Order: sequence, then structure tokens, then C-alpha cells
Amino acid sequence: MLRRDNNRFVRQIALPEFGLVGQEKLKTAHVVVIGAGGLGNAVIPFLAAGGIGKITVVDDDYVSISNLARQTCFGYEDLGLFKSEVLANKLNTQYQQQIVFPQKIRLNSSNFGEIVKDANLLIDGSDNFETRYLLDDISRDIQIPLISGALGAYEGQICVFIPSRDARYRDIFPEPSDQQPCAITGVWSPLVGIVGSLMVNEVFKLIVGIGDSLAGKMMLIDSLTNQVQVINLQMDVMLPKSQVFNGKISFRTLTKWKEREEFVLVDVQEQYEHEENKLGDLHISVYDLPYYWKNYFGNESRKIVFICPNGIRSRIAYEWAKDKISQCFYVDLSEK
Repeated sequence: MLRRDNNRFVRQIALPEFGLVGQEKLKTAHVVVIGAGGLGNAVIPFLAAGGIGKITVVDDDYVSISNLARQTCFGYEDLGLFKSEVLANKLNTQYQQQIVFPQKIRLNSSNFGEIVKDANLLIDGSDNFETRYLLDDISRDIQIPLISGALGAYEGQICVFIPSRDARYRDIFPEPSDQQPCAITGVWSPLVGIVGSLMVNEVFKLIVGIGDSLAGKMMLIDSLTNQVQVINLQMDVMLPKSQVFNGKISFRTLTKWKEREEFVLVDVQEQYEHEENKLGDLHISVYDLPYYWKNYFGNESRKIVFICPNGIRSRIAYEWAKDKISQCFYVDLSEK
């Protein structure tokens, strides 16, 4: 490593578990980032600043004025330019070397081979299920880790998937939900930086091999309440998928239960959502569940059914509660 680099990274190198060996691991790593929007703007500068040797950025979108509130690498002078190219030019100039390589294209099943060649890690900063599923497949096919981040209004989530060891993205979200992209639902700008920084933290830990990663877990962040919870994403390797009950019941089953069985329907939306659209007999936010579940369900003998509009948070609630509540299920209203 050059003397100049030693001086640049001296504060990291001084860390006892990191040192020169850790810095060299970052320098020789190739990370592919899909998406140069909100999460990309939060992730890519820290990857470059921290010493990742090669960063490939894949995005075919242009900078628009509505991006500027949360995509902090862009300014008015960049409007109409390719996001990936703007990021690459600014960071390569800043560090006086080519670190970031832009790909002004949309990732698809035909072009990914050359893009991810020799990559050590994939980062999903996209905003659509089609790309997320494709990255999940690529991660499995070429056996490299995938770090996925997602944003929605005031809430964020981070998952780390290690091929052949953990549950994969398709296991957690087997079908696309009706959740709208940020362009429609809006996004809290500070949340972008929070989630992006935590994603970079996972990147560095995986590459260097220190600390406890979020592999096989999902971190959920509520930026309004400052509540954070981590859920284990278990993969059942003993049974074929068709034989594994994942807790999901259909809306039709729920309707039948209403006629002849006693159960508690639990709305796991946020309070403001619940006030606008009450779905259950009881309301408890998915973020509050780990703190208050005993108060509500500690002595409950009836079935517990978690519900939300698109099935995402109801499934998260189920995954967290299934080992603690004997009879719990979830329903996805988007399949109504």
C-alpha cells in the first residue's frame, strides 16, 4: 500500500481488529452497487472513502430536481445527467484515482455476467421487486453475498444474504407486494443516510471478516420512534418448500375462521396508518411487538393473526412471533 494511502486511512488502520490487513482487504475488493439513487448516494461515497478498490455502479436513471432533497451527491448543475456517471466523476476526482466505474444501463438477465465479473459482493439499492429478485438469483448463481436495503416513508430495512447458508430474498418475499416505490409513497430524507450507513457497515464487516454481521437477519428501523429490531430469517433445509408451512393463510381462510373460530386479528401498521385504515381487532405496530407482546398475548389461548395491507409487515411480525406465540399466522391483503 502506498505511503499516501497509509496516511489517508491511518484512523482505520489503528483499529486493533482491522489494521493493515483489513485495509488491504478493502483495497482488493470489488463491490457492485445496483442503484445510484437515495441509497446509492448514501452507500457509494462511504465505500470509496473507506478504501474499497473497485466500485461498479449500475443505474440508467438521470438526476431530477426531486432527487436533490435526499441524494446529496447531486446538485442543480447535475440535472439531466446520468446518476452513475455523476457519482463516478465526483468521487474519482475527489480521490484522484479511478475507484468508481459507472454502468449507464439497467441490470437484466442478459447483461449481468460481465458486470458482476470478479465481484466480491452485491449491494441492492434498487426500488423495484424485479431487480431485487434478479439480484437474489445472481447472488445464488455466482455464490457471492447480497446486501439489500429498502425504504418506505419513515421505515427502513436491511438484510444480508449469504448464498447456500441463509434464507434468500425470495423466501422472505416469495411474491411482489403492492408496496409502492418511494416516488409515490415518499421517503424521509434522514432515513436514507441511516440505512445507507448501516449497509456500508455490513459491507466492511463481511469483507474484512470482523464483528457480527446481519447475515440471515433483517434489521427494521422506524425513524420516527427510533426503534430498531432485528429478526432472524430462518431457512428450513429439511423439507421441500411445498411441505413447509410458512404461517401464511389466505383471505378466504380468514373469512371462514370469522364464521366458526375464535382468533385475534392484529393490525401491525403504524399508528397513523391504523387511524386511517383500521384492519384488526387490536393494533400494535410491528416495531412495538418485541416490547409489548407479553402484555397482549402472554396468556392468550386464541389464534393470533397478523394483518397489514401488503403482507410485508404482517409476515415480519409472524417471523418474529412464531417461536413465542404457539398459534400465530399472517395474512396478505394484497392477495384478497
